[in-house]
Amino acid sequence: MYRKQRHHGAWKGRGAMKFPAARLSHPVVRDTRSTCSSRPRMGGGIALILILFLAGCATVAETGRQQIILVSDQQLALAANDSFARLRDAYPVIEEGPQAEMVRRVAQRLRPVVPPPPAGKTYDFVLFRNEEPNAFAMPNGDVGIFSGLFDRIVRTDDELAAVLGHEIAHVTARHSAEQISQRMLAAAGLAALSEATHNDDLVTLMSAVAGVGFLLPFSRTQESEADRIGQLYMARACYDPAAAITVWERFARVGKRRPLTFLSTHPAPEKRMQRLRQWLAEAQAEYRRRCPPHRSPAMKPQEEAGS
Repeated sequence: MYRKQRHHGAWKGRGAMKFPAARLSHPVVRDTRSTCSSRPRMGGGIALILILFLAGCATVAETGRQQIILVSDQQLALAANDSFARLRDAYPVIEEGPQAEMVRRVAQRLRPVVPPPPAGKTYDFVLFRNEEPNAFAMPNGDVGIFSGLFDRIVRTDDELAAVLGHEIAHVTARHSAEQISQRMLAAAGLAALSEATHNDDLVTLMSAVAGVGFLLPFSRTQESEADRIGQLYMARACYDPAAAITVWERFARVGKRRPLTFLSTHPAPEKRMQRLRQWLAEAQAEYRRRCPPHRSPAMKPQEEAGS
């Protein structure tokens, strides 16, 4: 999700940030703790964990970052189907009006330029009536947008493309599968530690350390990676990649008090804006390569509708 808050049975994982080919030169989205060439931190000498670690090696196509995947895309897609069905039961779906039209326009341009979901279907974009400024994508390709996003954050097609490109990137990069796999490895390591030491206090301490020093920082890596890939996606769909910065400027203004960055699962908006500015030149170059010169890079919804 863009703010990644879950609602009433909503998807608990992340849409596995999902996408294509050009390798990036920016090290900020790489996390050496997750490379398949290094040994797992927890229980690195335990044969079972090492076997799982090596068997699950995968690579994010857009960034070249190595990751561990121990669950199948089909399993996650089945779980996501159920979660999205519950969301449809929980919230009214908006099918008409300017917000729904904007969602349809942006979705129509994003679909051809992003890889399909790993489980194989296409992307289905649904606008829900909910005041929370949020959006999310599930591993099965279902993308949910809450109407509150338009009240306080999104004003143009470009800005909506920034949000949706980010969420789709979570799917194509298989972030949900990766995060579940990391938790599986952490649980296996703690179980092995408990069996070896019979020391419950040590296991409790290591579990807390895992949360702060291993699982949460990995989530920040995923968010940065999704920002980076999403900015490329929106540029490939001929949306102004600078709009991604505008989106996070608004989130910073209207957001509630955040946890300290060190303990947050997401980078602070200020850090996200800084990195998006660093990546902007490359995204703009992608825009120029793919988009006709007559298309303005900052179209408003009314202008886009008439094009």
